[in-house]
Amino acid sequence: MNKTYFLIDNNYPLSVYEEDFILSNLSNIIFVSKNINDSKHYCKKVFKIKAQIIDYNDFGKLIKPSVLMNDILNYTVNKENLSITNFNINNKDVYYKEINNFITNKKLLLNTNLINPKLFKKIQSGYNNQSRFLHALNVSFLSFKIAYNYLKEEDLKSIILAGLIHDITKDYDYSLQLSLAKNNKYFSKFNRGNDYSLHQFASAVVYEKIIKKYSSFNLDIYDAISFHCTGKANMNLFSKILFYSDKYECSRYLSNKEKSVKIIDSIFRSMKNFDSEFHNFIEDQINYFKNKNIDYLSDSNAKEFYEFELKK
Repeated sequence: MNKTYFLIDNNYPLSVYEEDFILSNLSNIIFVSKNINDSKHYCKKVFKIKAQIIDYNDFGKLIKPSVLMNDILNYTVNKENLSITNFNINNKDVYYKEINNFITNKKLLLNTNLINPKLFKKIQSGYNNQSRFLHALNVSFLSFKIAYNYLKEEDLKSIILAGLIHDITKDYDYSLQLSLAKNNKYFSKFNRGNDYSLHQFASAVVYEKIIKKYSSFNLDIYDAISFHCTGKANMNLFSKILFYSDKYECSRYLSNKEKSVKIIDSIFRSMKNFDSEFHNFIEDQINYFKNKNIDYLSDSNAKEFYEFELKK
């Protein structure tokens, strides 16, 4: 039986691979690294995990290895020269197994300096529905992976916060959502009748309340949360990444293999050229609304958002 090899792309910080190192204990995965010493050090000293790691050049000498793909890298091995050239979906992807990525995502965040553990606990306790929190955790993690290519370090920490808090009021009673949302500076943009979007305004207010004890207020976080559901015209990159990640995080499509394949492909492309892929994403969202007979233009914020993006 072929062994499974996983390429570590050294353009990414090794911290983003912790979930893969952990999953390697569940199956026969061998990691391939161009910087083997750093990779081994991280596994042993930082992750406290013993993983099999070989040098990239040694990998090139192997015959027809199978390859594991995750949501960071999609690739197949060229059978002629074993170079990484073609990007495809491999059926060994962890999305197709009953493994919940959010378990390792939590471990990743708490084992880095990306978030204050007390703040993390405070946010989690604010969710009435822990399944909703796990969705938020996945959104946070995906936002971080995408944003790593585009945002500075402090913004990476900020987008993690935005992802964790964005849905914190979604399961609150309507009356509580409304009382919170009225304190949002953008509340006048709320379209009564489209109650599905009320929580975005309320959650931004909760962010403002929570953050006072731990850090300074960040308008990018506030704005991204305030419009993560509907979008708005002329959103900045920070808000767009959160908006995209909310719709495409893995748990939404675990049971749909065909959809998962398309989503994972999109995620990979978003890490190479986010602007281009975001346009494809917008078209995919519109097709989804049309197929479900959802009047996405009934909300003025959504209408302005989609019309603005389609003009580009």
